[in-house]
Amino acid sequence: MKPIKTQEAVQKVKSLKLPPIICDILLEKTKDPVDIYFTCPNTYLLSDEEQLAYELGKVIPLFSTCGGGVVAYSVKNKSYLTFYLDGGVAKSNMTWNDMLIDWFEVIIEEYWETEQVLYGS
Repeated sequence: MKPIKTQEAVQKVKSLKLPPIICDILLEKTKDPVDIYFTCPNTYLLSDEEQLAYELGKVIPLFSTCGGGVVAYSVKNKSYLTFYLDGGVAKSNMTWNDMLIDWFEVIIEEYWETEQVLYGS
């Protein structure tokens, strides 16, 4: 597969009929507080060779999260997965709902830890 650029990912997201906010994240059009927790994956900044090593094109990165993971769509498996640039796939073959639950748990945990540090709860 050939490397993928952000605009191509946006077109794929639209064809999958994912919520428009995913396109906004990819195009970096979100604002606080969304951009604190969900950002455009830096995988689109990788060279073509580096992208091919991550099999981008077969996998469409959707967003990076506050936990450092990249949530992506697997074109081959027609499912969602999470991977880390520094090592492997964390979870795979998730449905859209499974993926959302997984990452909202991360966000809640991150928020809770921040509140405890700031306010000593």
